[in-house]
Amino acid sequence: RNYTIVVTPRAVLPAFPGYPVSGVTMTYGAATISAQYVKPEDRSFAPAFSVGGLNRLVIDADGASLNRSTGTSVRFAKSGSTYVTPEGSFTAMTTINMPVDDPLTGVPKTAVYKLKSTSGMISLFDASGLLLERCEDNGDVIRFAYGDMKLDGTADDLVRVKSVHTGHTLDYGYTGGKITTVTDW
Repeated sequence: RNYTIVVTPRAVLPAFPGYPVSGVTMTYGAATISAQYVKPEDRSFAPAFSVGGLNRLVIDADGASLNRSTGTSVRFAKSGSTYVTPEGSFTAMTTINMPVDDPLTGVPKTAVYKLKSTSGMISLFDASGLLLERCEDNGDVIRFAYGDMKLDGTADDLVRVKSVHTGHTLDYGYTGGKITTVTDW
């Protein structure tokens, strides 16, 4: 496999005026990439674009919020040096200090937060809350790489998703700070 998906417009929907439908959907392990609306002027994805499972932590002095790609959020309150699992949640949060190889550069980044579900799935996040690695229930390990593609001084734009076991890779191409291609390797 080695192909690039370039979004091309088809029709305009009222939900996102000015964003024609492209209907691109790809499944990669547990991550589903859905890019359904694309603006013809710059081929940028509308707010409907998401990468399933690409969660983010927002850390503050009182704890951390896990913002899920589904739009939901879970709050882990801080109690001393530990995080309290919220009632009804099946995920525990701890702090760690663990190197995780960046799938783009191969240079290790440091994971400082670990979330583990009762099913065994583990997610590792860096100090800024970016997901670096997810160990799937099936044993696969998915790694995520980021770059400063919006040129805003923060390397928080997804550029690569890679399976450690299969080597399967998805690269995200940007134009003007907006995703315009998804390449499946």
